[in-house]
Amino acid sequence: LELDAVSVVEYTHFDAVRQFNNADWLPQTMQSRCIREKSGLLTLIQYAFMRRETNVNFFTSSHPISSFESDRKRFLGNNEYGTWSNPLSLQMEELASYEAHRGDNIGALLHHLGSFKPGETKGFITQLGQEQNFEKGRYGIEKYRSPEAVKKAFTEMNGFWDEFLTRMQVETPDPNMNRMLNIHNPRQCFIAKNWSRYLSYYQLGIGTRGIGFRDSSQDVMGVIDRIPEESKKLLRQLMVVQRKNGSAMHSFNPLTMEGSKGETEELPDRPKYYGDDHLWIVLAVTAYLKET
Repeated sequence: LELDAVSVVEYTHFDAVRQFNNADWLPQTMQSRCIREKSGLLTLIQYAFMRRETNVNFFTSSHPISSFESDRKRFLGNNEYGTWSNPLSLQMEELASYEAHRGDNIGALLHHLGSFKPGETKGFITQLGQEQNFEKGRYGIEKYRSPEAVKKAFTEMNGFWDEFLTRMQVETPDPNMNRMLNIHNPRQCFIAKNWSRYLSYYQLGIGTRGIGFRDSSQDVMGVIDRIPEESKKLLRQLMVVQRKNGSAMHSFNPLTMEGSKGETEELPDRPKYYGDDHLWIVLAVTAYLKET
C-alpha cells in the first residue's frame, strides 16, 4: 500500500471586509513564492504585495515535498468547477508547482509517504505562521520540524490546561455534569475571555466591531478564579475606554484601543452610551477583589 498526503490551507487578505466587498480587485494583490532550502525541504511564502516586507505567511513541512500548488483555481481544477471534496488536480500524479502572481491564494503540499506495511505508521509536521519576512521565521520553522520540539510544545500546552482546569473541580453524582463543570464550561469561558464576540453569529471574525465593553466585562468573571493576573490585565484594558462621566465606549479595537459608541451614534435624541455597559465593570471588579 502506497499513500500520499496533501496538506492544504487557504489564505485570507489582511483587509478581511474588503475581501467580501471587492472580490474583483483584492485577489490581484495576493502572491505566493516557493523557497527551496539547502536541506531539500521547501517553504511556501504568501503575502499581499503591499505588505510583502511586513506580513509574510509561511507554510512548510518536515517531510520532503514532491510538488505544490498556490492557486485555488488550479488546485480545484477546471476553473473551480472542481470541488474541495474532489480537487481535479489530485487526479494527476503531481501538482503544478505554480507560484501565484495574483488570484485566490492557497498552499497545497504533496507528500509521497511511500509504502506502508501492515500496522506501520509514519508522521510529518506541517507549520503555518506569519512573520515580518521568511528570514525572521526561519528559526521557528527549523525548530518545530523536530518531533521532540513539537512534543515539548504540546506538553507545555497540556500543562497550561491542567493548571487551568484543576484550579477548581466539582464532583456530583452525574459524570456528565462533572464533565460540563470541570472541562467544557471553564474551557469555553477561557475562549470567550480571549475572543469576546469576535467570533459569533453577529461578529464573523473580520474585525468590524472589536471587543465589546459589556461582553468582556461579563466574560472576565468566568475566569477570574483561574487566571486572576490575566483577568486583571483585561480589566485594566476595559477601563481605558471608560469615559469621564462613568459611561463606556460600547466596543473597541484591542490593537489600536480606538473606541466606538455603537448604534447610539445613530440616535440623535438619545444619550451617546448604552445604559448597562458601565454597570458590568463594577460587578467584574468586585468579583476580582473577592477572588484575590
